[in-house]
Amino acid sequence: MMKDLIFSGIAICIALILMPGVACLQAESSDSPGSLSAVHESLDNTDSCKSCHNSDFSTSDEKCFSCHQKIKQRVESSHGIHAGISDCGSCHPEHRGKEASLRSKDIAIQSHSTRGFVLSGGHLSVPCAECHRNDVFKGTPDACEACHWMRRQDDPYETKLGIHCGECHNTISWIPANWNHQIETGFGLYGNHIALACDECHEKLKFTGKSPECISCHHSEYNGTDDPDHKRAAFPKECWICHDTSSWRVARFDHSITGFPLTGAHRFTECSACHPNGRYQGTPIECYACHKDDYENAQDPDHAGSNFPKDCSRCHSTHSWTGFDYNHAVTGFPLQGVHRTLPCQSCHKNGRFKGTPDQCNACHAIRQQ
Repeated sequence: MMKDLIFSGIAICIALILMPGVACLQAESSDSPGSLSAVHESLDNTDSCKSCHNSDFSTSDEKCFSCHQKIKQRVESSHGIHAGISDCGSCHPEHRGKEASLRSKDIAIQSHSTRGFVLSGGHLSVPCAECHRNDVFKGTPDACEACHWMRRQDDPYETKLGIHCGECHNTISWIPANWNHQIETGFGLYGNHIALACDECHEKLKFTGKSPECISCHHSEYNGTDDPDHKRAAFPKECWICHDTSSWRVARFDHSITGFPLTGAHRFTECSACHPNGRYQGTPIECYACHKDDYENAQDPDHAGSNFPKDCSRCHSTHSWTGFDYNHAVTGFPLQGVHRTLPCQSCHKNGRFKGTPDQCNACHAIRQQ
């Protein structure tokens, strides 16, 4: 009996001695926050915990630097992306699984903001390797053109519009560009010109020496238009006289600049009615030139037979050909009283107007007593 008690006591003592070690191993194994990343896979075992952790399972930069000597040199020399870093784990968190990256996008954004190049807009979704070639972070240029032309060459205008991208573009979107054509060139873009691609006016990306005259771009439209035929009619090549930038086909011509303003019915007359065969140069402005048939065919009264003046405007207006207003006073015989209501033929027999006497007794014979 005594012997059994002695052995039991010894067993208990041995168990008490071994228990802390077993508990420690169990803690190291069961309390791990998760698997290590692939780059630290060789350390993902209970025997290697102390390679990265202190006795209280906290971490320290010195533990990291024992392996990452080059990073330690950069931190100590305050050089490169690691300058001023005091906690490796704040940017490179571990125990997030084998597939997890130690280069978190959120960490990259935070790190960028402290180094004078804030990531925003489209830059937020760009993989690090797009700007940091061959995994080199030190010395990466921060000028727009360094990436967008020297490296990527994605400027379709080959830097001919300048190399300071930020003056026109932002990181939200490469297009549209905030560039004022009016201020920069003196030629404002309006109407359909706003939607044109630069190379539609600047062929072969030639931006200098471009003429601002309409015809320099629209010579094919000018030469190809046949209703009316611009070229044949020797129309002026200042397109803006008739056209605007909103629509090429809608033309508005101020006829008054020709010295013959359009009024009344003339405003609604087709151009070809006065300009037959597309003839515009030298078109006469006298009424008779267009209204010859009206003059010669008029019978009530007979204009041609009565040798009426061919200046139609003396009786007619542009509002109506049939309605006329003749000032009889210009003949030296103004119409007054009842004379104003008489039809012309009462005094002008057989359509005879020229040589009509103006003495009263010529029409009103005095009865002899």
